[in-house]
Amino acid sequence: MFARCVMVVVCWLFGVTAASAQVSAGGSLRGKVLDEQGAVLAGVTVMLIGSDSSGISETRTDIRGIYLLPDVPAGTYVLKATLKGFATLERPGITIRAGRNLTLDLTLRLGSLEETVVVHQDLPLLESSTAVQAVNISGDLQSQLPLAQNRRWSEALTLVPGSVVLPSSIRQRTDLFIHGSDPHTHVAQLDGATINPMTGATGPWHSNLNPDLIQDIQVKTAATDASAPLGLGAIINIASRSGTNQWHGAATLNMQPRRWNDANGPGESASLRQTLGDLSAGGPVLRDTAWWFAAYRRQQSYVALARTPEELEIARALIPNFTPYDLGISAEMFFLKPTVQLSPHQLLLVQAEHDISRHDGGTNRQEVPSESSFAGPAANVRLTSTWNSRFMTRVGVSWNRKHVNNEPSSVTDRPRQWVWREVFPSGGRLIGTGFLAGRGAAGDVWTESGDRRLGITANAVYHRPFLIGTHELQFGASWEPIGRGRNFLHYVNDGRSSENAVLTDPSDLSSPTIVFNRTIQLTPTVQSSDRNATDLGLYIQDMWRPVERLSTTLGLRADWIRQNDRLCEATESPAEQCIVQDTVAIGPRLGINYLLTGDGRTRLAASWGRVHESALRTGISIAATSPAERDEYDLDLDGRFETVFESPGGTSLVPNRRVDPFYDQSRADEWTLTLSRQLGANTVLTASATRRNYRDRPTFQDVNAIYEDGMFQGYQDERLNQIYMLTNNRGNWPVYTDAKLIVTHQGPALQLIASYTRQWRHIAGTWQPDDPATFIQPEAFPNDRGIGATGGTIAPGDPSLNSLSGSAMNEGAHRWQDHLVHAALAWSAPWELLVGLSYTWQSGYWSGPVVTRVDAPDPRFGPPTLQLANGRVVPNPLATTIRFAYPTRGEGQLRAPAYAFVNLRLGRAFRIRNVRLEASLDFFNVANSGDALFLVAGANQLYNPDFGRTADRQPPRSAQATIRVTF
Repeated sequence: MFARCVMVVVCWLFGVTAASAQVSAGGSLRGKVLDEQGAVLAGVTVMLIGSDSSGISETRTDIRGIYLLPDVPAGTYVLKATLKGFATLERPGITIRAGRNLTLDLTLRLGSLEETVVVHQDLPLLESSTAVQAVNISGDLQSQLPLAQNRRWSEALTLVPGSVVLPSSIRQRTDLFIHGSDPHTHVAQLDGATINPMTGATGPWHSNLNPDLIQDIQVKTAATDASAPLGLGAIINIASRSGTNQWHGAATLNMQPRRWNDANGPGESASLRQTLGDLSAGGPVLRDTAWWFAAYRRQQSYVALARTPEELEIARALIPNFTPYDLGISAEMFFLKPTVQLSPHQLLLVQAEHDISRHDGGTNRQEVPSESSFAGPAANVRLTSTWNSRFMTRVGVSWNRKHVNNEPSSVTDRPRQWVWREVFPSGGRLIGTGFLAGRGAAGDVWTESGDRRLGITANAVYHRPFLIGTHELQFGASWEPIGRGRNFLHYVNDGRSSENAVLTDPSDLSSPTIVFNRTIQLTPTVQSSDRNATDLGLYIQDMWRPVERLSTTLGLRADWIRQNDRLCEATESPAEQCIVQDTVAIGPRLGINYLLTGDGRTRLAASWGRVHESALRTGISIAATSPAERDEYDLDLDGRFETVFESPGGTSLVPNRRVDPFYDQSRADEWTLTLSRQLGANTVLTASATRRNYRDRPTFQDVNAIYEDGMFQGYQDERLNQIYMLTNNRGNWPVYTDAKLIVTHQGPALQLIASYTRQWRHIAGTWQPDDPATFIQPEAFPNDRGIGATGGTIAPGDPSLNSLSGSAMNEGAHRWQDHLVHAALAWSAPWELLVGLSYTWQSGYWSGPVVTRVDAPDPRFGPPTLQLANGRVVPNPLATTIRFAYPTRGEGQLRAPAYAFVNLRLGRAFRIRNVRLEASLDFFNVANSGDALFLVAGANQLYNPDFGRTADRQPPRSAQATIRVTF
């Protein structure tokens, strides 16, 4: 009730004015204009004239001599200040970065307007208004660095301080964990429009943007203000290039033959052969009025998987006629951006982008690769209006139909069969342990999705002196009336989709295998989900400057989030029964930014805020169309499947699923502290700290089981086993803390970003009430190493619901690294030589709790099975034989090998009139150690043959040639 009241109050504050949760793709410049005696000058015209961006930004100083140029497109400008009776002031080389707020005071001297005074002076580089923790990575810097072989725009994000890179022998895309958040929780906006697909745990990484279309990227990792969209991860603000009055463009060709890959130990090494081309160009349609910019990318790559001699032996022994295969990647990207200056104070931006990408996946012991695709268009229209020196508005509409599909593999007429070394009984079933190989289809099902999202945003910024100091009031609104995600499942082999088999002799790979489990879907194609999520977000924010060096940002964001299950509606259930979520998320924010020195070169900032997960990332279905299914087991391995579990099919409300009427949006409570110092003209040193509590994570809690005196006594509703209620996990929560040291240098010849991060984490609270560990090992709760994912649980079968599943807290384990180092350097050396370097070091992630197995279930917690009053026999959830191997979950965890990666670029530039040609060679992993990258599944299980085992070696050294032409 309180939340609804707050929403009503915020709506009343807005009145009829629409305003935005759209992050500005531009930056801002403000300051004070004085005469030579230090008196303020009102009515001074201040203009920014772009050399590599569209249009002109113009304003006038108020009665206090203060000017403000908000939402200036990222780029390089010449600043001009004019006032009758004074000489014209001109300052070239003003660089505006995406999302950054700069302060620059100006001094005019007496003279005529025809007289021009050109001033060359260092520009303050520090954020002067907000407490945000952010890093900017220019498109030019990205083009000069050897970041990764796939050359995706998202590789630049590996430079973000505190980011944890998910390594791979050959990365087709980079997954990043920032402050413990999941990769799919990051929100990427291209010129203010979200490019994330609506569903799928993918985040924005699949968008294969041509890096040449990027003017600047700002990554906000903490202390975002109320205007930022919902999302527990980083807010990634991409500012694209625009057409200008000058024709400009770039063409890049990248090549890597197979023979340019070195070997890396015995067996087969990972390798890449690739051809990649980028084209971009822009220019005027009508000088000073309309411009265009376009970009195109085409990629064709083939990745060979790394396989050790042991893995090759296993694959050849268990997969008939096994032939190592490459993983193919083919992609195209189209981008078009017209820009029109409708009037001196109005700029219209139109943007269209389309991705077409197909890529293979698979493991090194799988018969055939899996196939997936990412495709879809996105469009964005935005109108920015500067009405006067105090008032600015921005209105935008965006449309996104990006989606991810898992395609059928080359084998669909056989089931997916997993071969295990051994099995053990648990809960009336057999569980495989020691995975060996995958035979037949790459997966038991392929998916087809149909996603779309529509966003409407608007905002207003009003700047005026009031009482003490000045106030910059921001009012914003965003509405996503359509956020629809549909998913269809197609089971392979006409529904006889999966099998599990085990060796008859665990020590002999040539021994026959016996199928001990098979699953049959009697309905091979079903629609598994169809949901729509809407989000109406409103915010109000005041950036108050009581004195010039101090600014406080106080904001309140309210999002009305509503999700409904359209499959439920198809069952003709009452509409109110099909509402999965109807809540208001209230996010207060407070930031303080103080410039400790009068020259603006030392900054101290602190913040507290509450940020919520995106409404479109937490979709839960309460209805399902499921196939009629038979799950059959051969418990004694005699060839007869005597144990059968049957599930009826059809579209209906999921009988064992409920929704907590008080279910809230998951959130993080966050504190930050930042100290920055600018040294000279181009160098900034920063020390910062961040703490996050991930609260109210989604979870499923069993509300049907009966536990008395620590024993399982059956179920309240004996027609069903577990009845899962979607609710918030208020029993325990991850706590993340870090300390960072960062240095950046932005010189004309040398650019540098380097950082060191120390991370700590732990789980606070206690067990969930239905977790078997609550009864069996309650004292083992503490864990300060590998603590699993921070995003919660959105599926009843998730292993995290049972801490004694053996794989709980393995999901997303890679994010928990104690020490991180990132560094990148680009140097335009004498004689037009080009040098680039990138370096990443991670200390190795923790395995998650180490578990062992006892011989038999403990009778203190009840018998292995229980016969209910209606005659049904059900397994006892507490009859598990798995135990934590140490007194607490944090003790005894294994650590994956440390990960170090060094890339080097050497090249030379040539100039032919107005054309610049760059030829370079990139060398990847030049300090190759050949170390393993991962702990395999089951490496934390003492009873598993794979205990402590690692896999997937570092990629070998390799080289790429790049030719780039710009004009």
